[in-house]
Amino acid sequence: MDDLDIVQRVKRFKHQSYAESLRQLHLPSALDLTSNFDHDIAAEPLSASMPLLLHNWRQIVQCWKDALNSGDQEALPALLDLLQKLAHDLRTTLSPVYDSLLHTLLTHLSRPLPTSVLTSLLATLASLFRYLLIPSIHLDLLQQTWTSFHAALPGCNDQVQRAAAEVWASVLRRLKTKARERALGVDGDGVG
Repeated sequence: MDDLDIVQRVKRFKHQSYAESLRQLHLPSALDLTSNFDHDIAAEPLSASMPLLLHNWRQIVQCWKDALNSGDQEALPALLDLLQKLAHDLRTTLSPVYDSLLHTLLTHLSRPLPTSVLTSLLATLASLFRYLLIPSIHLDLLQQTWTSFHAALPGCNDQVQRAAAEVWASVLRRLKTKARERALGVDGDGVG
């Protein structure tokens, strides 16, 4: 056999850490976990299991708000996805901070955002409505939500207003008949 006939076997897989894989993907902001993702480090021991999550949900929501306010646009989709998952897991446990979460999301609605981030924001609003607003069926909460939602829309461009209207329409479709009639009365009162 010639030396040319011998084929070197190449390893198909090699072990590399998550930080190394991020470094290869040229995401330097994601590598600096201490400055951009302090909330992740603070929230991790608080949410290691469902009982811990239920016990520490207020601190986790506060960490989420701090991260959203201090984060950049690259972090927004991940943070919005996290809130969707929190709303799904905790459901009406989050009711005491519903107004605050709604206000936080609506302030981001009027900002100029990339389409993917805007889609994620609207999906997060829909999740918040689905898991917190609709199960409660309190007319006062529905009125407050509509008032906040209606006040935030004039600051948005036409396409965002249409997309947000679709989110609100999904809320109306999910309400029971009696609550839907009341909601339409609330909507009609706010339009004038």
